[in-house]
Amino acid sequence: MFITLLLPLFLSLLSGIINADVVYTNHTTMDDGKYKLWWTFNNATDTFYFKVEAEALGWIGFGITLLYGEDWMMNGMDTYDALVAGVYTSNGSTYGLDYLLINQNRSQCPEHVDDHNDWIITNASEKEGKTILEFNRKRLTNEPVNTHFRPRKGDIQITPGNRSFVWAYHKTIDQPCLSGIGFKHDRSGLQKVVLLPVEEKEREPIYITTKPEVHARRGPANIPVIASVLAFIPFLLVLAFEGR
Repeated sequence: MFITLLLPLFLSLLSGIINADVVYTNHTTMDDGKYKLWWTFNNATDTFYFKVEAEALGWIGFGITLLYGEDWMMNGMDTYDALVAGVYTSNGSTYGLDYLLINQNRSQCPEHVDDHNDWIITNASEKEGKTILEFNRKRLTNEPVNTHFRPRKGDIQITPGNRSFVWAYHKTIDQPCLSGIGFKHDRSGLQKVVLLPVEEKEREPIYITTKPEVHARRGPANIPVIASVLAFIPFLLVLAFEGR
């Protein structure tokens, strides 16, 4: 009983220690300010750190897309690497599942839940009608995305370039396993972002080399005339002998 009472306190202190050194350098808002996001990237750990604050007490969804494509791809909920997480209002415990979401308006769980959870939740709480989540994810994982063979699972590797944040939430339902249309989000959207800038490659010097011109030796310009004259010499000799 004593251990049971101390466990939540221990976990709370542990999460505080883990997040103590995280300084979020980026911030944005979605859904008219109802969904707030902070994030940063740590080169030393090769890890992205995120914090979400949403005006909802149900499940909270956050993720990233592949490198930015056409609108029809983005709006079709195709290949989103996402975390669905939250806090059970009934007992205060935390839940979270790592998804590769494929196509909208269909069941995503358990078929598209990754075998390994690469979204690591470090802090989760509910306060004044809001859910606050802090979590992190490696830039590159050992579970690369697989969209060609069923079941389609895995993680999007975060590389330089344009992509989008994926956000969603349900106001009241706490359900990490989105196994049916009944658990569909109340609100959702996309927001373009560059998580890692594309570094311009240093321009390599261009070396222009020229080969020396080779001039062919030209003969006299009147060679054709001389050849024609020489061709008539035998004929002239014949005429000369006949004239004797």
